[in-house]
Amino acid sequence: MQFDAKMKMMNRIKRRFVNWKRWIGGAVTIVVFVLPILVYFLNFHSGFSNDHSDWSAFGDYIGGVYSVIVAILLFYLTINANFSAEKRNEKKEALIEIYEYIVDVSEDDAGLEHNKVLRKLAVKKRLYISEEVYNKVIQFADYYIELNGDRTRRDPNRINEILNELKCSIDKL
Repeated sequence: MQFDAKMKMMNRIKRRFVNWKRWIGGAVTIVVFVLPILVYFLNFHSGFSNDHSDWSAFGDYIGGVYSVIVAILLFYLTINANFSAEKRNEKKEALIEIYEYIVDVSEDDAGLEHNKVLRKLAVKKRLYISEEVYNKVIQFADYYIELNGDRTRRDPNRINEILNELKCSIDKL
């Protein structure tokens, strides 16, 4: 139970940090895009010009400043997209590993040792799977412990339920 409380607290802190990060990011974005124009007009003009060369110089200035800003932004977005794809792949691999183990165990005589391995696997992959899926996998392992290897008491619907839950989670990624 302590682990669950810590996970909930960490999720709350993470949500607050993300909200704070969005506000700061928005403010920085506004400053970064408005500041170069403001600096240009304060240094070189006191209003709009009718001279084409002034507009050309302004275009060169804006192109030079904003191309660097946009390049940095695109670099950040590319790294962020790669990181997100990596996390998604880790989640998918964790779910597939649990799914395949359950399929193997359901075909064999699921003894106490198999359930210990399934529990360890679920705990090991807990950071990658949702809380709902984690709880169902643990309940499934407990169910097999209750059966104590008696194949006659197995409920195929229960096996299909957990496998379908894992399939849906994999498909969502």
